[in-house]
Amino acid sequence: MKWRTITAAAMLVAGFACALRASQRSANPLPEIIANARPSVVRVVGVVDLPDGKGKAVVVLGTGFVTGTDGTFVTALHVVTGLPSGVIVVAIPSDRDSGDIVKDRALLIKDDRERDVAILRSEGLRGRRAFVIGSPRLQDGDQILVLGFPFGNPILTATQGIIAAQFEAPLRERTANTSQIKVNAAVNKGNSGGPLIHVPTGSVVGMIDAREGDISKNLRIAAETQAGADMCAGPICVVATMKQTINDLDRFLHVGIGYAVSAKHITPLIAAK
Repeated sequence: MKWRTITAAAMLVAGFACALRASQRSANPLPEIIANARPSVVRVVGVVDLPDGKGKAVVVLGTGFVTGTDGTFVTALHVVTGLPSGVIVVAIPSDRDSGDIVKDRALLIKDDRERDVAILRSEGLRGRRAFVIGSPRLQDGDQILVLGFPFGNPILTATQGIIAAQFEAPLRERTANTSQIKVNAAVNKGNSGGPLIHVPTGSVVGMIDAREGDISKNLRIAAETQAGADMCAGPICVVATMKQTINDLDRFLHVGIGYAVSAKHITPLIAAK
């Protein structure tokens, strides 16, 4: 009788522990969402030969996410277009440290220029689990998750926030109305093309496209201009210092606001590929 009582008590404690763990998982679904998403988030990089055969340079261009087991993935069109001659676009899944320039080379197969959405295919992504592209009823205040490679960091980074607003307007320098989602999660250079995940459903509801707080076009031109001469006083050179300051502002300026193109513009492109 005593043994049975102890056994029943032990079973009760074990059951309570399992229920507690399940409750903790449901209360905080983020670790599970991130773990499941990791193999299907893509680091989009550009590879170019260095002069005089000194090897290759690799630059992180942005983020992408797998949408088909045939190796297709989505990213922002501005991430993979307008690149200098000779740059090869390569897609490296976030659970790998390096890529193969032949196997992982990514080719553009479909795009929507008005919505800044691109679909590419890479043999190195074949067999990867595709993200679920959802269309749940979104509400301002819903919890969201942004996954990507901000500032070109090769480590997958997750930031969270809420849906701050939803609206329709043309993207910058476009004319067609685009459904957009405004979020208060940290979005920076390198996040473009990454998935916007709706935490309550775990589905992708948008593609990160822009951030709030970019420096003005005139300042960007100034930073990229090659000056013929500089004015220096000791170790301080005015033009070089100004350009470095502008670049630092552009790199680190962040006001906690990002924008995503709604998934409603992505699913038709995937279906038509």
